[in-house]
Amino acid sequence: MQHARDVSVTTDPTTPNREEAAKVRILPGPQARDRTAPAWLMPLSVLFTLASEGCAAAIAILPIFFHSLVAVGGETLLAPLLLFLAVVPLVGILVFDFGYARAFGGFRQARTRAAAIVRAALAVVVALALSAMHPILAAPFTLAALMGLLLSWGANRLVAREPGWDTLPQEAVSVLAGRDATGWRLATTTPGRSTIADSAGRVTALFALASGFATASWLTATGVMNGAAVASAGLLCYWAARAFSGFFDQLFAPSDEQATSAISVAELPLAQDQGDSDGLTIARLSAFDRDGRAVLSDVNLDIAPGQIVGLTGGNFAGKSLLLRAIAAPFDLTDLDVRGAVTIGGQSPWQRSGRDRQVPAVLIPPSPLWLPGTAADNLCCFGDDLDLQQAMQALKQLVYTTDTVDRVSAGTAVAMLSTSEQKALSLARGFYLRPRVYLMDRPEDGATPALTAALARRIQQECRMGAIFLIASDNREIMDLCDQVVVMQGGRIIDVGTAEDIRTQKDIGWRRLRAARSLESEEALDSWLRSQFRRDGDDGNRRNVCVIASELLAFSCQDLAPGETGGKVTFEFKHFESYCMVRMLDSGQPVSSGYLEKMQSQAEQGDGVQRLAPLAAVMRDALSVEARRERQDSTKEDDGEAAHRVIEVKIATYDPRKPRSQGDQAG
Repeated sequence: MQHARDVSVTTDPTTPNREEAAKVRILPGPQARDRTAPAWLMPLSVLFTLASEGCAAAIAILPIFFHSLVAVGGETLLAPLLLFLAVVPLVGILVFDFGYARAFGGFRQARTRAAAIVRAALAVVVALALSAMHPILAAPFTLAALMGLLLSWGANRLVAREPGWDTLPQEAVSVLAGRDATGWRLATTTPGRSTIADSAGRVTALFALASGFATASWLTATGVMNGAAVASAGLLCYWAARAFSGFFDQLFAPSDEQATSAISVAELPLAQDQGDSDGLTIARLSAFDRDGRAVLSDVNLDIAPGQIVGLTGGNFAGKSLLLRAIAAPFDLTDLDVRGAVTIGGQSPWQRSGRDRQVPAVLIPPSPLWLPGTAADNLCCFGDDLDLQQAMQALKQLVYTTDTVDRVSAGTAVAMLSTSEQKALSLARGFYLRPRVYLMDRPEDGATPALTAALARRIQQECRMGAIFLIASDNREIMDLCDQVVVMQGGRIIDVGTAEDIRTQKDIGWRRLRAARSLESEEALDSWLRSQFRRDGDDGNRRNVCVIASELLAFSCQDLAPGETGGKVTFEFKHFESYCMVRMLDSGQPVSSGYLEKMQSQAEQGDGVQRLAPLAAVMRDALSVEARRERQDSTKEDDGEAAHRVIEVKIATYDPRKPRSQGDQAG
């Protein structure tokens, strides 16, 4: 079997230096227009919107005839006739808007955006036409546009958005018991627009109405305009202001995608030796929440074609988060994502929602499906040839014809069993034939037969050069892996073969591999603290972390400032009344004379000088041993022929047992 070429573990939260910062790119997220705005939508939208708004303009012009013919001319019989004429454009608005919606069904967001742009353009045309009659008539439109700009920006950017529903305690039971899906949807959906956005638009329109009346009235008083046009001028200003507000809302209001997307996605530059990789390269990949806490810390992986790498670790280790960050960082709600991911030298982060050829496929634990038949979901709504290819992939995973027949018969996805939905999800991934498969707990919902068929198909795909990164606890799947990556707290803490990782766990040893750098202290401290899970273990955590920190300092003391010296490995195991901590690095061997010197310094105490790191370890530990070990040639590691090993025995206590006065004082 092949092995991963390089799996490095660091803890620096990917803060680039000044030269790298200039190369960092903030990637724009996929917008609604990327997947719902075909090229022909805008020209047809112009036609429909012009027709609808032309009817609205006719309504705005009718007051001229009401004033001149009925109010001034006394032609009272014309009043009902003009009213009837007003009904015609009103019906026209309904017909055109209904036809617009039916003609562009499924493109609601793009339709709304296009209509807002066209209305704003028409408002500008109307403003220019009226200003040609007299320049001062442009004032109400200009003021309305400026007010709409300021209020829309403030309402959507400065005012917090109101949640769709505030869950009360007496209502929470129904939602969480699965009896109120509507309540759950309202409580978990944040509207894209601010609560004050509608008020801002209404205020802008009413201001435009008042200023339009005022301007037209003044022009009438000075003999420039006929009094019959006063009402029409005010209504046109009102309509234009609503158009401006709608346009600015589309400009400033976050879309539904933005409300549930990552805060930002920053692509960091790759090192020179990483840019030419033909496999999957993950460099310095991190994710931070809004408070700046790292939920994914500086993940580095380099996986060659044809390899299978497993992800393992406890709950909340970051396995699923890592897979999602590789495939779709923009979908990590409220997280700040930094790093670089390439597949064959190309970034999968720069994508379009309309891509049918994808470099990577993420298969989550719960199958994804869209409204439609099982066959549509299997072949991604492709044609008959696509369906035949997808059905072939499904047949290789299921050996009963029932599932295949039900899928080919057009059964709805919801009518399939859990295992059938899982088979459909896996088969769809193989049908798409990406270069990288990202599988999150593929055994969930799968029968033993399906899991066995999946294992065989994974091996087949690997022979053709596919890459698999699989988060799983299934023994059969993990035994396929060339390498297993152990994660904890969003960090990679260990890398090895499945047998090696399993053996370490069975004999009680835990292992952390990190960069040989002082910046690894945070990862080391977090890893050691997780080894003491009992109430009352605070003293144990503190003592072991202090000693391990001194060991790391000793490992790094022969490095130049800013230099990293490969990897350092820490191993930990509990025993009764004590624990063992081993540090393995590539440093120079420790002589017996140096050990005696450190022991003498530890016995003398601190004095006025700070103890050397190894002396501090000897002072606080029960025993310290140093030796040189030859590396097992059958295991692939850091390329070192031998390791320096420092083994430390540290006293611990059982918090469940009473402690003596002396122990408590210590």
